[in-house]
This record gives sequence, structure tokens and C-alpha cells, in this order.
Amino acid sequence: MSMNLTAKLDDLQRGDRQLETTVALCEIRTQLQELTKSVESCQSEVSEVKRDMVAIKQELDTVQQVKEEIEELREYVDRLEEHSQRRKLRLLEQVRETETITLSLQPISRNMLSLNMPKQICAVEIKVQVFT
Repeated sequence: MSMNLTAKLDDLQRGDRQLETTVALCEIRTQLQELTKSVESCQSEVSEVKRDMVAIKQELDTVQQVKEEIEELREYVDRLEEHSQRRKLRLLEQVRETETITLSLQPISRNMLSLNMPKQICAVEIKVQVFT
């Protein structure tokens, strides 16, 4: 009888170990499923971050292009300002020269008029003197 009880006790202990093993395996499976979900979630987030990084890089490239275009426009405006300043100085010089010529012609035209020369002749002679 003691052998019978020992055998039954062994059977019960074996059953308990199998039950414990089954419970442990179930817990492991549950943890693996949770880990799998967590990994999938991380992979999804990594994919989103990669997409965001690509979008940011494209925006940075666009900003860099705009920055370069702005710099080119600044250089162009600077060149236009320089050119405009040179033209302005040239025009001022021409105005001064014209004033000088006009002032130098006034006494001549007065003398011609005082000598009673016809106005057409005075005008022609003044033009000739201006171009010579």
C-alpha cells in the first residue's frame, strides 16, 4: 500500500509539474505576444519618423534653394544699384556740360542779336559752335 501511495503521489507531483509548465508556457506566450505588439508599434513609429525626416530634408533643400535665390537677387540688386549710380553720375555730368555750353553761348547770342543778325542765322551759328 505504501508503494501504491508513493506511485499516486508521484503521479500527482508529475501532474502538478505539467500544470506548472503549462501555466509558465502560457505566461511566456502572453509576454511574447505583448513584446511582438510592442516591436510592431516601435517599427511603425520608426517608419513615421523616417517619413518625417524625409519631409524635413525636402523642406531644408527647398529652404536652401530659396536662400541661394535670395542671395542671387541681392547680388543682382547690388549690380543694378551700381549701374544706376553710374548712369546718374553720367547724366549729372552731361547736365553740367550742357549748362556750361548754354552759359558760354548766351553772350554770343546776345552779341549777334545786338548786331541785328537774323534769328535763324544766330541759331545756326550757335548750333555749329556747339558741335565743333
